[in-house]
Amino acid sequence: MAERYGDDRIDAESHITIMENQSLGSKLGIQVYSGKEFFPLSPEMEDIDITDIAHSLALTCRYRGHCNEFYSVAQHSLLVASLVEDPLDKPWALLHDASEAYLCDMPGPIKERFGVLTRCDLLLQTMIYEKYGLYFGCPEEVIRADKLALATEKRDLLKASYEWNEPLPYPDQQTITPLSWQESERLFLIAFDILFPLERRVIV
Repeated sequence: MAERYGDDRIDAESHITIMENQSLGSKLGIQVYSGKEFFPLSPEMEDIDITDIAHSLALTCRYRGHCNEFYSVAQHSLLVASLVEDPLDKPWALLHDASEAYLCDMPGPIKERFGVLTRCDLLLQTMIYEKYGLYFGCPEEVIRADKLALATEKRDLLKASYEWNEPLPYPDQQTITPLSWQESERLFLIAFDILFPLERRVIV
């Protein structure tokens, strides 16, 4: 590889440094489901749309697709919300992965190496929370429920494998049945209308 690229070759660490210096504040946009242009690295609150979020999360497969069958981030979000005991924490649970609608998620061990992506994700997730009236900072109950969902998904949706480095709780009693993306999107939006009555969508 070095011979192919010669002196112009740069390693991953150098490339990340360049990204950190240049990408934050970038006005490079993407087209979202509603047809609007969205700028993930320099988002504007008025451009955040729950319809775009629900559609994208419903079509995004968890675990980078390395599960036994399609299982959406939208359904995962619904699962986490169902596992949260305090009703006041359920809005955070439903939206805890909402930034993935605009910034593709990366496996945790890799994301930790890309500081700029972590910062962009934090900025966007904060803005989404604030858009819908939530102060930033995932409640501990949501973090607990997310880990419980992860353990349950590992049991029901992934092949038996090695022990992960991250300690997980004992899986929940319920068995996960993957939904179609259309059903996940529909249920996600219903849950949003229930949990955020002041933001209730006008259905036409």
